[in-house]
Amino acid sequence: MDNETAIRQLLDTYAQSINRTDIELAATIWKTDDDPIFIHPRGTERGWTQIVENFYGETMGKLLDHRDLEIKNVNIDLFDDTAIVVFEWDFHATLRADNSPLVTHGRETQVLRKLNGMWRIAHVHYSGLPVTEAGKGFWPGFAGGGSVVGPLFAPRRYVFSFCPPREFLQELKIPKTCIPRLPDFHGTPKGVPFFLLFSLARRLLLFLPRLVTL
Repeated sequence: MDNETAIRQLLDTYAQSINRTDIELAATIWKTDDDPIFIHPRGTERGWTQIVENFYGETMGKLLDHRDLEIKNVNIDLFDDTAIVVFEWDFHATLRADNSPLVTHGRETQVLRKLNGMWRIAHVHYSGLPVTEAGKGFWPGFAGGGSVVGPLFAPRRYVFSFCPPREFLQELKIPKTCIPRLPDFHGTPKGVPFFLLFSLARRLLLFLPRLVTL
């Protein structure tokens, strides 16, 4: 069996292991030591034991029922005994708490290792599909308009297109490429006025030409 065919079979087994929460089946395709890492929206699992307990057990087993994971648009890149697999998925299930339907769509990257002639999952990272609506995705205050206050309180980090001088960021201890929500501002709330003032100044500059033409 060639490598690509074997990897596609692994993906089928991966989906079945989730649909059936079959740990024994999952153990045939995962590295079952402390090395694998599984990053998903509910957390990061490090090692096979955490993956079994927290992902297969808690998330898929206790929270969800009637699971149906469908994998599509698979891309495989091979590098000797390592493979990088990227695909999209559709997931249907019901919540055990009230039997309400759950439908999600996402994308996933897997890193596989070939050990003793068998492909094994060493790393998984999955997330939702791209978000392009106004006010979502990139921080709208710096990436094309939107509210400057709202995103500061949103429970996520925003990447913005404007980057102040490195020395300024180092002084304020602010990461170069992201701004966290206000309550978790790395102990430097004094940095907030800069971003507020920058956004207000930006809006003023955009508005001035309109005043001139009046």
